[in-house]
Amino acid sequence: MRKGLTDISSTDYRPFFIYRYLCKGTGRTISMHPDFSHSYKRFTLESVLLVLQQHLIEEESIYRLCRENGYYLSTLRRWLRGFGCDFESKRLCFLPFSTASPGKGFTTELFRYFISSGGSNISAGAALGMVRLHREFNRSLY
Repeated sequence: MRKGLTDISSTDYRPFFIYRYLCKGTGRTISMHPDFSHSYKRFTLESVLLVLQQHLIEEESIYRLCRENGYYLSTLRRWLRGFGCDFESKRLCFLPFSTASPGKGFTTELFRYFISSGGSNISAGAALGMVRLHREFNRSLY
């Protein structure tokens, strides 16, 4: 099965395969996603990070971001809620010596961490962080 992403134009489309296995006992299928893919995600990591950065760091209005980017308000709220949850596991995984509490200070440090670990590419750093967070704490980034 191929998985596509909603916000990538056809020229930038990056297909990958998701393997599905049939359980002979139950007759149900099981999907095996690669590390960089998340089930039920339809937007690229770059898009999500851009919106999160604009709202959390640059303090853009969530309503303005929805209007400009064409996202549903519920989608942006889900991303924000997901990014803000599991604070302690994210702090332990990425910023173990940080004294920041949940909020803007921690978010700013987290974005800086992703930029530095990705060699100035926030998406690459966040992708590495997503894999690490999942492996070490069984948590998702957003």
